[in-house]
Amino acid sequence: MQSTPRVRRGPRAGARAASVSVTVALLTLGLVAPASADPAPSPTGSTQSLPSEQDVAAANRAAADQEAQVATAQAQYAAAADRLELARREAALAAEQYNGAKVRLDASTKAFADADAKARAAERALATAKVNLGRVAAETYESGHDLHGLEALVSPGGPQAVLDRASGLATLGELQTGVVRQATGDLTRATELRRAAQRAQDQRKADETAALAARTRAGAAEQAAVAAAQATQAAQDQALATLARLNQTSVDLERRRQEGLRLEADQRAAAAREAAALAEAAQRDSESLSADAAAAEAAAATAAKERAAALRAAADRSTAEQTRDTTQAAADRAAREADAQEAAADRTAAGTGAGATDHAATVAASRRKARAARARAQELAAEASRARKAADRARAAAEAAERSATRASRRVPGYVPGSAVSVGAPNPRAKKAIDFAMSQVGDWYLWGGAGPDRWDCSGLVQGAWGAAGSRLDHYSGSQWAQTQRLPLSQLQPGDLVFFGKDAASIHHVGMYIGNGKMVNAPHTGAQVRVESMYWSDLLPYGGRVR
Repeated sequence: MQSTPRVRRGPRAGARAASVSVTVALLTLGLVAPASADPAPSPTGSTQSLPSEQDVAAANRAAADQEAQVATAQAQYAAAADRLELARREAALAAEQYNGAKVRLDASTKAFADADAKARAAERALATAKVNLGRVAAETYESGHDLHGLEALVSPGGPQAVLDRASGLATLGELQTGVVRQATGDLTRATELRRAAQRAQDQRKADETAALAARTRAGAAEQAAVAAAQATQAAQDQALATLARLNQTSVDLERRRQEGLRLEADQRAAAAREAAALAEAAQRDSESLSADAAAAEAAAATAAKERAAALRAAADRSTAEQTRDTTQAAADRAAREADAQEAAADRTAAGTGAGATDHAATVAASRRKARAARARAQELAAEASRARKAADRARAAAEAAERSATRASRRVPGYVPGSAVSVGAPNPRAKKAIDFAMSQVGDWYLWGGAGPDRWDCSGLVQGAWGAAGSRLDHYSGSQWAQTQRLPLSQLQPGDLVFFGKDAASIHHVGMYIGNGKMVNAPHTGAQVRVESMYWSDLLPYGGRVR
């Protein structure tokens, strides 16, 4: 196949062609006016004005200036959006930190209530023990011992003094001894439980102080976010107006265009983070599996060596080999016996002379016995040979197993690819959770809100999954810990998506509903809504409610 030869143009021709192309484009767009000088004849004989070099240069400068203005306006819009996102992120993080402080305060409050109840029960038991101890003291007083019950019960030393003095009453019998022991135990338990209740109370007070401080920070951050939104709105509107004028579009169209560009960038960033996280997880899995494979191969090699040694020992002590020796010895004995019987028969035949006829039957019987013994000796010899061959085969198998074990011990483990994360079927209650969350669409955001018509992000998730029968804390950090990790590519409707730099800085949570969308309570001034989950700080792992 022949190619069409390319026509080479000189520098001047190329520059002229480019200049003409630019000028024609500018004339078509109406950005420059036709030049009035340097008319050129047309093919029909008429003339038309061509732009001068100064016109082309001016048009190029105008185009460059416009591009610079567009870039500046886009940068201003993006910077304003970044400032607003940062303010909202900080407000959301402060609100979730307050939610976490509330969760801890609730837990410590419950712990204090439980400890206080146990301490009160122990103190009631101690009061009963004091009554019984008073009776013992009264009996002791009546019996003539030097202990006055009423004085002991009201003594300055208190219950401990009573117990110390009552400990000497063991001589009054088993009943008195049991009462003293019970009172002593009740006092010890009551003292320890009251101390535990005091520690729980101290923790509750500390958590209450922390919760109040977190609430103050959250309120301040929320006000800062609102102020940032107001300040940002003017800058964004001005930038959008400039872009609309330069691009000859409407402000609304330009706003949607900028939001679309930002969403595409966030999606690419999220995909890159997920890919990086999966690669890191795969590397960890491969290293773990490689180590496991190496350990398995080492164990297999050890097992093979042990089996080889066992086979060798078995071969050395095999019944076949023992049978061979025993059988060979029996064959030798039978052969010797046959020879002896045959020799005896020969001697008998030679020594009888004329009486040979009378002894013929005896001689014949002796010879038959000799032949039978020799045949038996041959059979035993054959059996010994077979046993020897079996022992040789067992020894060969043992040696082969030992060689295989040696090769296995020298093998270098190869790369073992990481296995895919195992994900079960979606929770059957997910539909109920989604239905609940979707029924709240349109409700207003309220930080710390948990319904029935005001929500923050973790409050909405808690309410949705609570309606489905699963208990989650009203705190995105706890919800991260309470769910099963899975990569974004394996999300199912009802799973949770989290936002932050890492797990320790999660500031937002939403519920995935499919096709890259989530239902969530975004921020102050916004309503519960469905939107893209691809925010700029989307974490590469979601959470599945167990």
